[in-house]
Amino acid sequence: MPDRVTLKQEAKSILRTNSPRVYLLTALYLIIKYVLGTLSTKLSYPGLTDELMEQLQRGIITQRIIDQILQTPSFFAQVVNVAIVLMTLLLGVGFTVLCMNFSRGLEAKAGDLFDGFGIFLKLLWLIVLQSIFIFLWSLLFVIPGIVAAYRYSMAVYLLIDDPSRTAMECLRMSKELTRRHKMELFVLDLSFLGWGFLCIIPIMSVYVSPYYRITHFRYYETLTRYNAPEWAPRI
Repeated sequence: MPDRVTLKQEAKSILRTNSPRVYLLTALYLIIKYVLGTLSTKLSYPGLTDELMEQLQRGIITQRIIDQILQTPSFFAQVVNVAIVLMTLLLGVGFTVLCMNFSRGLEAKAGDLFDGFGIFLKLLWLIVLQSIFIFLWSLLFVIPGIVAAYRYSMAVYLLIDDPSRTAMECLRMSKELTRRHKMELFVLDLSFLGWGFLCIIPIMSVYVSPYYRITHFRYYETLTRYNAPEWAPRI
């Protein structure tokens, strides 16, 4: 199997080939995500004005800020906030679809960002089950929870590749794919730690986000190609 250096080189090559389109679409995704996040914050903390938010971002915490944070939002605001969280989640899946298409040399377009809405219920159930399993393993200790997170990390790719699969099938298949490879995935993520710190600078996220997602997807494709070729999509 290719090592992480090879996978990252492949991802960089894909980014260069699809520049600047990949960065423009990533910027669109991040802008939408930022707008939804800002709206969610305003709904969750209705009493926090822009002035108070600026003070909070500077690390200034006053009694007035604490009182506003503890203020309970209206029922309508809570419902809308849940909808925003779900939309953000689905957009994240859409961004994964976008990166998968770039990686496979397929046509990638802005509409890919909304592909997650087409499998909303199945995707939601997958995430619920995945979260439950990871939580249960976390009760044993932190490390088993981390191991479980990597065990089921390929489930979303498997569902996107074949939406006819059930959530449990995707989780089981991910468990099989990552057998004896979880440490490799962990080290791969560690290799992006420095890039993650650079994302403090917003413009860097436009580069790092597709770079990380495409590299991760290339690893998934490598696992299916070498360990379970019958699971790979026919494209």
